[in-house]
Amino acid sequence: MFETATPFDTPRLMTELVAWLDEATEAKRLHPLLIIAVFVVVFLAIHPFQDGNGRLSRILTTLLLLQAGYSYVPYSSLESVIEHSKESYYLGLRQTQGTIRTEAPNWQPWLTFFLRALQEQMQRLAKKVEREKLVVAALPEMAAQIIDHARNHGRVTMGDMIRITGSSRNTLKEHFRRLVELGHLKMHGTGKGGRALRMALHAKARKLARSRGIRARRSIVPVPRSAHPGQIHAQRRNRCLGARPQCQSRQSQLALHNSKCSDQAQAPLPCNLTESGD
Repeated sequence: MFETATPFDTPRLMTELVAWLDEATEAKRLHPLLIIAVFVVVFLAIHPFQDGNGRLSRILTTLLLLQAGYSYVPYSSLESVIEHSKESYYLGLRQTQGTIRTEAPNWQPWLTFFLRALQEQMQRLAKKVEREKLVVAALPEMAAQIIDHARNHGRVTMGDMIRITGSSRNTLKEHFRRLVELGHLKMHGTGKGGRALRMALHAKARKLARSRGIRARRSIVPVPRSAHPGQIHAQRRNRCLGARPQCQSRQSQLALHNSKCSDQAQAPLPCNLTESGD
């Protein structure tokens, strides 16, 4: 039965392991993959945390592979490879860990599993890339340009593609919709936020106008049924004079118009009238 390091020994063993990693990486006497494999199996043998050591070891593996120049690793899951080969994983791990504290550690079982897992990870990614190539080849040229931009920049917007391709918004909108339906793109957010902002600004403007005693346009003004045109104009004149000082210059004209309207026969009018200018 293999026993991990005691809490008393853990700080010293981790310090020695990190120092060895730095020295081996700088010396370059071993291949980077061998250095990473040895670091991971010794890290798991020390078992520095009570829980999560396996997941952390995979994160450290990805980090060390990236530092060594293996830039493909984030695009294919090593966790998935290990999950589908649990038996081989634990077999290689235990066989090597059982000899780590001896004078002649047997690295072979773990190295064999580790390198095969990396090979499987790379093969999965290669198959994924080939499938993507076939899918993209079947897409229209415009849709392929959208996908390429999204891959290169991590995101793509309607404005980006209008600027790059010069195509109309309706044409691009159809391509975006189709790519989302096929699962090539995922939408984040909608255009409703901009509309809500504009509506909020208009509401704020109306509130400010009311606070200053200015009536908003398209207001509904109640008018008695028996009112005649002269009364209607008088009400409008009063509102105009109270809200817009520039209308005062027209007072004499409106008074003359009212005197003419008073001679007209009365006629029934609707209960509500909409202010002119609508």
